[in-house]
Amino acid sequence: YRMPTIGCDRVLLEPRRKSKKLGIRGIFPGARVVRGVDWQWEDQDGGNGRRGKVSEIQDWSAASPRSAAYVIWDNGAKNLYRVGFEGMADLKVVNDAKGGSVYRDHLPHLGEQNPGGRSGPHGLGIGDQVNVDLEL
Repeated sequence: YRMPTIGCDRVLLEPRRKSKKLGIRGIFPGARVVRGVDWQWEDQDGGNGRRGKVSEIQDWSAASPRSAAYVIWDNGAKNLYRVGFEGMADLKVVNDAKGGSVYRDHLPHLGEQNPGGRSGPHGLGIGDQVNVDLEL
């Protein structure tokens, strides 16, 4: 079963053995990053174009799990930056890192309503911003 959000109806899925397992990559621990489009932290990184390494994925706030990343910059500084919190991207990936696996056929489709037409307040639509919460 897939339950896209708490309180939604369960969606019956095919067994995983019939689905293709895919590795995901991106801003995960080990990724090398630079300033992103929403950077507003002066020169904490040592200056524009300087690189850092993601050490941990963290919550920016209790209401936004896995929406930030700790970065250790090449100048030795370490701080927490937004990666998805309210759509903000303080970081841009230069060299991605492995972030686990997903089953392609088990992912919800954007804009898809649950069987029976129940989308509820948590339904997704084209243009919506989403945050994928993965347990690694």
